[in-house]
Amino acid sequence: MLYIHKDKMDHNQKKEEFAGTAQEIEDDVQQDMTSETTEQTTTTSSRKDTGVPGIQLKTPFGDIEYKPDLKLSRASIMQLINCYTYRLNKQQVQVDNKWQEFAYPQLQKMFTGLSEIFTQAVLELYNSEEYDKEVVLINFCGYKNFKLPLIVQTPGVHHRATYSSVNVRPFLKTIEQRLMYLSTVKTPARYKDDEKKVTTFNKVQVLAESLRTKYVLPLHESWKKLCQDAADFAGIVVEPHERVVEQRRRVPAFLNRQRHRAVTNEPDQPNQQRRGPRRQPYRGKFNQE
Repeated sequence: MLYIHKDKMDHNQKKEEFAGTAQEIEDDVQQDMTSETTEQTTTTSSRKDTGVPGIQLKTPFGDIEYKPDLKLSRASIMQLINCYTYRLNKQQVQVDNKWQEFAYPQLQKMFTGLSEIFTQAVLELYNSEEYDKEVVLINFCGYKNFKLPLIVQTPGVHHRATYSSVNVRPFLKTIEQRLMYLSTVKTPARYKDDEKKVTTFNKVQVLAESLRTKYVLPLHESWKKLCQDAADFAGIVVEPHERVVEQRRRVPAFLNRQRHRAVTNEPDQPNQQRRGPRRQPYRGKFNQE
């Protein structure tokens, strides 16, 4: 009984954490769509869209225009899984990189399978006559180009993360957050007068929780094991994460600051100029010479 109680507490804690940072997909759509921001690249936050067309990804629910600089904070569930799988399948192994040689094919297989599972599950729900197609599409695919009308930040993931910059672990956190929110949010008020839409949304929530627990959560351990296996194949010694964290904690913060000063401000040679004038300490109004 103790373990069951702990699991429930952990689940509730996660639910509050994820739901607290997400916003409902369907509320105030018209207002938020008018304030839609321009997609940003990873190198600058002020660069505007160059107008270069992206890659058209075909899905049973419509096409997605994929660009490497699309931000994850605006991506729906199906955009996430389709675009990231495409990016993984297109990345090339560097010459003589044993780690990539082992990991990339396994990673591509892992996410291609996940994409197929997501697509098939949502498609079955979409094609069923018992459920409302529009409700299924909005909640799993979002709106134009499979985007959300709002910016949704995920704990532990940079708010400017794009498909070209994000690693596997932050991506898994992002799609887990989407599924967690969808499975726990209250039924939108606009559905309450339509029994079919309410039934569909309840089914959408059940499917979202099933995809999260059965397929997304286990990938955290699968990715961890894949990294270790690739390191063994490449002959790389990887210290356990717990040991690295412990070593960092043992180094006092003032030593790190001293090292930073030594690298950035101290002269390497006697005649080398400093980067800036050294600030004099304040001695008080009445103690100045």
